This record gives sequence, structure tokens and C-alpha cells, in this order.
Amino acid sequence: MSDTVLTEAELDRLAELLDSVSGGKGMNLEQADGYFAALLCTPTMVPLGEFLPPLFGALSMDELEFDSQAQAQEAIALLMRHRNFIASRLALTLTDREAFYDPLLLEDETGVARANDWARAFLRGIAWDRQAWADLMADEQHGGAVLAMFALAHEDDPDPELRHTILDEGKRDELIGLMTVGLARCYAWFAPQRRGAATAPARDAEGRPQRCLPLRQRVQIQALPRRAIAPHQAFGQAASSSRTKRTIKASRVSTE
Repeated sequence: MSDTVLTEAELDRLAELLDSVSGGKGMNLEQADGYFAALLCTPTMVPLGEFLPPLFGALSMDELEFDSQAQAQEAIALLMRHRNFIASRLALTLTDREAFYDPLLLEDETGVARANDWARAFLRGIAWDRQAWADLMADEQHGGAVLAMFALAHEDDPDPELRHTILDEGKRDELIGLMTVGLARCYAWFAPQRRGAATAPARDAEGRPQRCLPLRQRVQIQALPRRAIAPHQAFGQAASSSRTKRTIKASRVSTE
């Protein structure tokens, strides 16, 4: 499957599909980007049938409701192309110290790219392998790689013990830069484990080898009227759908 970057028109179409499938309870583009970034770092190989439904705010593949099989194929193809593009950029960070993946961020109604959605979705993605990420965070040298994600995810958190206050937009830009560098560090940290996981068969919850079916066999979706469903910790769509390119460059942030 292609790893070419989605065009503006394709990103707009993907945003439309995420907003229209399964009652509009899915992620926005920024959230999908952060979620994929975490999954690509994580050493555990999460089957498509498990990581796909949350993107659309569903508990399982059975709860996904598309207008047609063609719509399902289009949505999944665009998502997987974006995932593969992120994967290709992250892979470069292993061999090129100047390479980084700049997260796809959305502006709010004031024109600020807050990055909260990206960070929260990233934390949701690491939940697929909590132990592996706990091991990283416990490491004295590398555990700080995720601090910026936690700071942005918990900005304005109702729990005062978790809340992180960002004093100004300069500090926000600094955190976004650190988040970008931290993402590369996380990807590098788990690289040996991912190589090991790639050679091991996927297993179900009871430890039995899991049979991997072709995509067209895993996605058997009929055209049904859309209805609201109980989302699996679903994200609502962001108020603004406009995109922004970060002006702060990751290379300006110290990696020491």
C-alpha cells in the first residue's frame, strides 16, 4: 500500500469520512495522526480489526456503519495511506538525526494549534501496550520522551493533580517541538522490540496464534442507515477543521 502523503483534497475527504461514519463519534484528523503515531511506536502488533474501530468511535468492527462497501474501502484506504506515510517518516528518524515527523495539527477558532487532541490520542494509542510504555517511562535516560505529550494532554485537566498550565503560546510551541523530538526518541527506543514482534505470530487474548485474514475479508460491512452508537472513549470532532503547519522546527530543540 502506498506511503505517499495525502493531498489537501484527500485530507479533506478523510476528515469528512471520519465525521460521517458511525454517527460522527470518531476522531478528527489530528487525533487520528496522534493515535497512529503511538501505534507505530508500540512494540505490540495490534490487528487492524482492533485498532480501526476506535478511529470511528466504535467498539468493534461489527459496530462500524458505512453507507456502502465502496465508502468503507475508501475510508480505510485513506487512513492506511496516512498511517503508512507516518511510518515512512518515522523510519527515517532511525538513520537520519535531522529527520522528524511533524504532527498534523488543527487550529482552533482563534487560529492556535493547541496540540491537545494529538497528545490525548497519542496517550490513548499507548494504552494498547501499557507495560511496554511503563518500562520506557521508568527509564532514567529516556523516560522524559513522553513528558511533552502528557503536558499537552492534561492542559486544563479538571483534576488539579494532573493539570498542566501552559502560560503562553511560546511555551506551547516549545512543548510541540519537544513532543516531535520525543516521538522520534520513542520510536527509536522500541525499534528492537518491534523487530522481534514482527517475526512472532499475532496471538489472541488466550495466547493462541491469530489468523490474519486479507483486508477485504476482515472488513465485511453492509450498507446500513447510520445511527448513534456508544463510542469507545470516543473523541468528538474539533470545532475547526482547518489545518496548520507548525512553524517551530524540531531541529531547533535540543535532543540532549
